[in-house]
Amino acid sequence: MKIEIFKIGKHTDSEGHVREWTKEDLENIATAYNEQDAHEAPVVLGHPKDNAPAYGWVDKLTTDGKKLFAELKDLAPEFVEWVKKGLYKKRSISLYPDFTLKHIGFLGATPPAIKGLEDVQFASDKQASLYEFRDWRWDTLANIMRSLREFLIEQEGAEAADKIISNWQVEDLKINPPEPAEVPAPVNSFKEEDQDMDRVKELETKLAEKEQQFAESAEAQKAKDTEIQQLKTQLAEEQAKNRQAEFAAFCETNKAKITPALRPVVMDFMHILDGAAEYEFAEGDAKAKKQPLEAFKSFCLAVLPDAVQFGEEATKNNAPDQGAAPAPARLDGQVDPDRQELHEKALAYMEKNPGTDYAVAIDKVRK
Repeated sequence: MKIEIFKIGKHTDSEGHVREWTKEDLENIATAYNEQDAHEAPVVLGHPKDNAPAYGWVDKLTTDGKKLFAELKDLAPEFVEWVKKGLYKKRSISLYPDFTLKHIGFLGATPPAIKGLEDVQFASDKQASLYEFRDWRWDTLANIMRSLREFLIEQEGAEAADKIISNWQVEDLKINPPEPAEVPAPVNSFKEEDQDMDRVKELETKLAEKEQQFAESAEAQKAKDTEIQQLKTQLAEEQAKNRQAEFAAFCETNKAKITPALRPVVMDFMHILDGAAEYEFAEGDAKAKKQPLEAFKSFCLAVLPDAVQFGEEATKNNAPDQGAAPAPARLDGQVDPDRQELHEKALAYMEKNPGTDYAVAIDKVRK
């Protein structure tokens, strides 16, 4: 014979877990049971935890997408008689964690957790957590009442406790819980004209306006971020152009020391040092701070030699004005003593050797 044992919907198991059971879940339960041969689910009374007698066996499971059906076999005659008399009309199932059916429990006074199943009419032991679908609310209520009675006994005594909650009432609630009452459908007691539709529309309008404002502000913020990024990019490009021009002017101004061959290297170092943090260095017995780029410029002017000028040597006709000799190199606004000495020697050499070019004189005295 074929009976309904489960259906789709939201159900609570014996551990209090609530789950929405779907068509796919029913198909998985049926498939898991039908495709295994090691276990036959028994038909039992209630949900026994030990080796209670089996009053029949589940041959196979089927589903129509909404309900799960079990085809039973080898039913005990006395069990069939009990069901015919209405002693066990309701039933509940127990599942292993892999969704394999453990047993079908026929229920007497305890209401099943799965309501709405059609009443039944006749014409390997796994260690696992079980999904037992039955109504545990009355057990919980009975335990609460039991705890309350024990508290009353402790505070007021057994006689006073019996007047409020007797022991037989607690036991009766646990053994014979009441059938759940049918909850009537809610009656629409208000008239359509009682509804404040204007207020609803007003709130809906405000909500739409706020959503629009937020959307517009998000777009405005995005445009603002884009514009700021574009300005930052333009600023960086202009700053890079200015630095390039500044460094090129420095090299051109000091081309006597920074030859065309040295210029790329000097320019690269200037770009690397530009923007570097100040550093502290020793200046005699004191400490001073200096920008790395400015220190590098001073280094180039102080250390790099003047380039040798190749060309026609000065004669009487093209001899430069002796008073027009270049001034000695300066370092940070102060005359470099070594350069001053070299400058004076060059002037003395030019005085002894009239018509000598200043650069040639520098080269001669340096040698």
